[in-house]
Amino acid sequence: MTPRPIGFPVEGLSEGVIRLRFPTDADIPAIVAACSDPEIPRWTQVPDDYGESDAREWLDTQKERHHAGSELHLVI
Repeated sequence: MTPRPIGFPVEGLSEGVIRLRFPTDADIPAIVAACSDPEIPRWTQVPDDYGESDAREWLDTQKERHHAGSELHLVI
């Protein structure tokens, strides 16, 4: 069986106030800021010194996994 992306609308899903969507490069500063919270590395596998290159690598990995049909990561 050929892997295929997990179905999800490109524009995201919204009920009018909150929208779920794919992460983009524009989200990198917010991802880095969130991962700078000391509780994030404490309770997850995110490294203490998480930076922009880590966020870009994560985005690239998530795109690959989505297209392979193995994972679907979204932002709110």
